Amino acid sequence: GKLGERGEMYTSMQFVLVLFIIIGNIPVFGRVLYTVFGPMLFASGCALAIFGAKELIEVDGLTPWPVPAENGKLVLSGNVFKEIRHPIYSGLLCTMIGLSVMTGSSLRLVLTIVLYYVLNMKSDFEEEELLKKYGEDYQRYREEVKGKFVPESFVQFFRALLKFRYNQNAE
Repeated sequence: GKLGERGEMYTSMQFVLVLFIIIGNIPVFGRVLYTVFGPMLFASGCALAIFGAKELIEVDGLTPWPVPAENGKLVLSGNVFKEIRHPIYSGLLCTMIGLSVMTGSSLRLVLTIVLYYVLNMKSDFEEEELLKKYGEDYQRYREEVKGKFVPESFVQFFRALLKFRYNQNAE
């Protein structure tokens, strides 16, 4: 067959990635990950968590427990909460990914993946408790703000990008 019809690009990318994994670095670009991308994720994650906590503190709703505070109010108008339902967890995950990249620690990255699963389960439990306390108000909020950890606009962008790429390959 013709070059490219058998999926040579995928196999080439596979071999290159395996090579980078074996040598433990990406020549030239790897440095950028450690010195730019990691710190950017770390700082962005810290900021996101702080802004989310600030908005909860303002309505007396900040608690480390997944069961809402008795005197807390439902945050529906906060800037960060308009985009994602769990900005503190999102910020924590970004911070930990950034730290993993900055330090080049695969163990930290694996532990961050485990943390994601723990936070996902915790947020599911938390949302059930929020539904019990706030009922239809929280249900409406959850329907309006689809992004649990990542803004829906980001998800839609990457879905469109993947769909475009898939459609290009199908032609």
